[in-house]
Amino acid sequence: MRTIRTLSVWQPWASLLMAGIKKYETRSWTTKHRGWLAIHAAKTRGGLHYFPASWVALVELEVKHFDDLPRGCILGIVYLDNIFETHGTMVSTADRMYGDWGPGRYAWKITTRIPFDEPIPARGFQRLWNWQMPDMVIDELAPFGADEWEKTRALSLDQAQGS
Repeated sequence: MRTIRTLSVWQPWASLLMAGIKKYETRSWTTKHRGWLAIHAAKTRGGLHYFPASWVALVELEVKHFDDLPRGCILGIVYLDNIFETHGTMVSTADRMYGDWGPGRYAWKITTRIPFDEPIPARGFQRLWNWQMPDMVIDELAPFGADEWEKTRALSLDQAQGS
């Protein structure tokens, strides 16, 4: 087993993030971590009434009912490329529809997504936390370049000590 930094995200945003519809995760806090992150779909439901665009995106994902979205599980891994302050940042209107871009917040730019074939049950935590990846997940990542994965994973774990 190997450890990876993990972020719990409320649904539907966890699924939208993994599908590439949501390109940024907005948070009230930042981290020094850059590199691979596992995305955990939290059991908590997000407030869809605040983000009506999420309903449209769920239709694109062929989700018929909000309760059909997986919760309490790891959906896949993503690459956290950069984090920047949201205030005054120029991003598309579409990107703004899937997050809180108000003052004092941070946008986490996700550039690569590797969804798992099946979600893996896991208990989530607040902020960044460590998840022990089962060997079957490591095998699933092999086609994406095991050497590159190992190099960036090592860098990510080194940087995580400062998060």
